[in-house]
Amino acid sequence: MLYQKILKGEYVLPDFVSKEGGDLLAKVLNTDPDLRYTEARIRKHKWFNKYQPVCKNEGLIIGKNMIPAEPIILQIIE
Repeated sequence: MLYQKILKGEYVLPDFVSKEGGDLLAKVLNTDPDLRYTEARIRKHKWFNKYQPVCKNEGLIIGKNMIPAEPIILQIIE
């Protein structure tokens, strides 16, 4: 039963998901590969571009708290 829902792309969005967020999810979860959003299209979507990045490699964000990262470590992992 769950497998059939996955194949059909059936899902229920929680009430807290915004209209734009739901629109993006619908396009990402589209079962037709020709219509499904690619990474490039996701990056151009209104919801994706609504907020500016919180952190620009200045640390890691866990929940709402930023954990500072050493610049040398960031250079190694980039």
